[in-house]
Amino acid sequence: MGFGAVRALQRSVGNAAVSQVVGQPRAVVQRATVAPAGGGPVVNLDDGDRKNSREAILYISGSYVYKMYTKEATANSVLSEMEKASGLGVPVPAWTSYKANYDPQDGTRAKQVTVIRSKKVDGTFFQLSKGGGAKTFINAIQGMSDVTRMRRIRNQLVAAREAGISDPQGMISNDPREGVMFFLDIHTGGTGSGLDELISAVDKKIDDFTP
Repeated sequence: MGFGAVRALQRSVGNAAVSQVVGQPRAVVQRATVAPAGGGPVVNLDDGDRKNSREAILYISGSYVYKMYTKEATANSVLSEMEKASGLGVPVPAWTSYKANYDPQDGTRAKQVTVIRSKKVDGTFFQLSKGGGAKTFINAIQGMSDVTRMRRIRNQLVAAREAGISDPQGMISNDPREGVMFFLDIHTGGTGSGLDELISAVDKKIDDFTP
């Protein structure tokens, strides 16, 4: 196959397909590495794992979410909010943090970062500051019939309200064994605005299943 034909295929179907056509499989290139400063396994992250974020270098890979901060003070502030909320009973995905060397392998310099690695949660995402956020939550609980689970969710909503979670957003887990919801991007010091509507919706569901 001539060079011109290959270039035409690149424009029409992309490099992966061209590699298959010309019989030369393209090597999988790891776009970034995260090497813990204290030693331990190096994490390899593909370019497709990176997500848009205004506050951090963000990757979602496998079972984890990696948020990396170049400013230690910012990372410490985020960790402080997570610890405060968790201590008040707000469900937050399990996390760990560590210093690391982040190399994007894109020609730019490696960076010293603080990594906050948390468990990825699958489920229904809601954000009350976005249009339809409350409706998304209410629709998600309509299919639930486990009263014990509903009561746990209610307790978690109340904890978030009392903690003053601002811009409440989170995930209702798809896993009945967890039986919980999780709050994400934690910020306290607000009023928990909007959570009363969710608590009322949960109360109604509990009443429907309570003799």
